[in-house]
Amino acid sequence: MKLFHDNQEINTEATDVLGELGNVGVGKAAGILGNFLGKRVILRAPRVLSVQDNLNAVANIDPERVMVGILMRLTKTLGGMVLILVDLGCILDIEEKTTGKRYTEKEITEDELALSVIQELANLMAASYMNAIGEYTGLRIYLTPTMVGVDMAAALLSYPLAEMSMTGDNVICIDSCFYASRDENNTNDHEGRMLILPDEESAQKLIRAMGL
Repeated sequence: MKLFHDNQEINTEATDVLGELGNVGVGKAAGILGNFLGKRVILRAPRVLSVQDNLNAVANIDPERVMVGILMRLTKTLGGMVLILVDLGCILDIEEKTTGKRYTEKEITEDELALSVIQELANLMAASYMNAIGEYTGLRIYLTPTMVGVDMAAALLSYPLAEMSMTGDNVICIDSCFYASRDENNTNDHEGRMLILPDEESAQKLIRAMGL
């Protein structure tokens, strides 16, 4: 199945298949986040977007929102990137719950213990996401170690989107969004995003693995 039509629009059937994979994966990953927080996590249906034509849509988040970005690369069986974005406040809450200390924004990337907590969270979320997709497709998926940064959302998004858009015209992003309830009133102000950016060949592998 072609991922893109001749007019460069994404094939609807391919979008549905990749969106379903996103659903399977993000459900597992968000569960890990919920366990760290001890909170209920609410999922939004994943969107499958063209990076080349929909950069603004991919970045449909307050560009000035300060978030923690965790970047990993897909390797061996698939090519591309995985970017996890989580609200800074959510990460600070997890750090405090895990270590008993309330870190500052600067400390979470400089303190060895604080950084290790973020990396463990990211590794568990990414592994659970990819394992779920692997079980669903029969593919074995590998990720590189994590890179962690704290910045505004626009800055964290710019590097992977720019790099992937240079690999070809037909690059997609599977954008999965989730919210964690912060208090007893279920205020959903902890936002997280998991962006999977497979290159075109890898997206085709995923589609073929689904029997299409």
